[in-house]
Amino acid sequence: FALWVNKLMVSQATVWGALEKATKDLEPNATVAIIGIGGLGYLGLQFAKAMGFRTIAIDNHKAGRTLATDVPKPELSPDLVVDSSQLNAAGEIFEFTEKEGVAAAVVCTDSIKVTAWTLSLLRIGGTVVVLGLPPENWQFDSSILVFRELTIKGSYVASAESTARMMGAVGR
Repeated sequence: FALWVNKLMVSQATVWGALEKATKDLEPNATVAIIGIGGLGYLGLQFAKAMGFRTIAIDNHKAGRTLATDVPKPELSPDLVVDSSQLNAAGEIFEFTEKEGVAAAVVCTDSIKVTAWTLSLLRIGGTVVVLGLPPENWQFDSSILVFRELTIKGSYVASAESTARMMGAVGR
């Protein structure tokens, strides 16, 4: 049981730390996208809502999109759920953000294609934090990075201080 609890805490701290990195300088109610709704994405959506952000759950699997809305409290539900396999997925996101794009995104999948697509969803000056470790090297479109002044960050696990803030949020 103790090992299971420890693994759960590490998972929570992993996505919490990524969210803190992605949202460090964001204004309240900024839009944050979580891409890949498995265990990390599910927690990330709820954490982002608890931090005061508007959230978009993005997944190409029905199970992930269903999981995104299966939360213990309605106030932790995502503001928008998007099927990334649909042709109009990016358009739906830009409509939701009033054509601005998302302020930050946390990618909870190791798909190189999905991570590259995520860059196209960010607003000018947006940040993406990648958690997945693909077997191949990452490849990004340099023009979108430069012309939109985007930031790409990696994240592994949260610091002790960050984990304490996470526990405070969980308690609230």
